[in-house]
Amino acid sequence: MFLGGDRGLLAYRQLETYRGQLEENVENLKDSEYDLAMDLERLSRDPERVRLEARSLGYFERDEQPVRLQSYEQGSESYTIGSIIRFEQKKNSLMPVFRAIGISFGVGVYIILLLFGKGKTGYASARR
Repeated sequence: MFLGGDRGLLAYRQLETYRGQLEENVENLKDSEYDLAMDLERLSRDPERVRLEARSLGYFERDEQPVRLQSYEQGSESYTIGSIIRFEQKKNSLMPVFRAIGISFGVGVYIILLLFGKGKTGYASARR
């Protein structure tokens, strides 16, 4: 099993985290879709609701005058429609260590085989 690299265990865990973020975002979008559908339903059936929403946007009837209070802030009921979730693959700081260990191991095995190998009486010379 590989730990590093593009297809290793660490990269797999990063992808799982990213997948969880995407699934959470999809659920939030479904909740927003439901809320928007309910608001649309209310606005399409209730004329008083339409008047209230128009007033919150600054539209008034001809005989109405807005009264603004200095210390009062009107709350906004806006929706947050999803977010962009980017997958940023983290650079694995252990990858150079694994590569150095692998190269060192290969060089070490090569040196041991050269020093303690059979040399001239080995397999290659026996075949000739």
